[in-house]
Amino acid sequence: SPAAAACTPPCAANNWLSGSIPDALLSLKRLQTLGLSTNFLSGPIPTWLGELKALQVINLGANAGDNPDGTSGLTGTLPEALSDLPELTVLNVETNALVGSIPRRLCKRNKLTVLKLRSNQLEGTPQDLTQCTQLTQLDISDNQ
Repeated sequence: SPAAAACTPPCAANNWLSGSIPDALLSLKRLQTLGLSTNFLSGPIPTWLGELKALQVINLGANAGDNPDGTSGLTGTLPEALSDLPELTVLNVETNALVGSIPRRLCKRNKLTVLKLRSNQLEGTPQDLTQCTQLTQLDISDNQ
């Protein structure tokens, strides 16, 4: 449900965390919700997130503040590996510095109902999201 996008314990949102998304999270094979929004995270979204098959909610939004090291939040492309998460219902990566195309098969194997990509530098057209037939919320505003 959209309410699942709220960060409930355990959650690391709004904690002034900086640096990259830690590789140690890969060991959390049963993780269903990853809430790292409203921090000062930098670097790419790791492709290994696609190996956490139980993930239902990924909230990495609003990591584009003034980071202490001068970076601008999460960077790089939106990993195609996220399309391999069969239980994924919510993906929020808004307000970061992501570039490139929205993966064409982003919704092919999952249950995405909420997709928030706004305020990045992503390219593409709404036609690229035609496989996202279960969406109830879509925000791709303020991109390329």
